[in-house]
Amino acid sequence: MALRRRYLAPRLSNHIRAGRCEIVDEVLRVEWRLADGQPWRLFVHFGAHAAYAVLPTGGTTVFSMGSVPAAAPQARLEPGAVIAVYG
Repeated sequence: MALRRRYLAPRLSNHIRAGRCEIVDEVLRVEWRLADGQPWRLFVHFGAHAAYAVLPTGGTTVFSMGSVPAAAPQARLEPGAVIAVYG
């Protein structure tokens, strides 16, 4: 909840447009533009085996669970892994 209050809640507005999403190698990637114009990105791995995801350059990783750094700009995501990136 503290991360939500710090990074997400202050940047929400009633005028946030629909985001976009895609699934690549069983990794769901969702992105929204917040009220300050910066993107909020979520990466969630639903597969049964580890997968690699290309992470955005720049930005701040706000939350990461079940991921291991790999050759930049990738991360290895274990099943159930979640990464949230602001900016």
